[in-house]
Amino acid sequence: MEDAKTPKWVLTAVGVLVLLAVFAADFQLFFRYQYVETGGVQWRLDRLTSEKCHLVDGSYDCSPLPPSTSTSTSTSTSANK
Repeated sequence: MEDAKTPKWVLTAVGVLVLLAVFAADFQLFFRYQYVETGGVQWRLDRLTSEKCHLVDGSYDCSPLPPSTSTSTSTSTSANK
């Protein structure tokens, strides 16, 4: 019986797929998230989606923050003539 050889292009394609899978796994594990602490709050910034999550009770809360409310106390001093 003859020994069937795998075509070179198949080996190359498999090698490229393996390298892509390793790159994707490394990116996910080591580079996707950036952790920042500001004002005593720890934030996780997703570099892929730009999503910001803050640490609450040991888990990350990614829900949108409520809009801040503030009251303006400025007064206008212009005079109509």
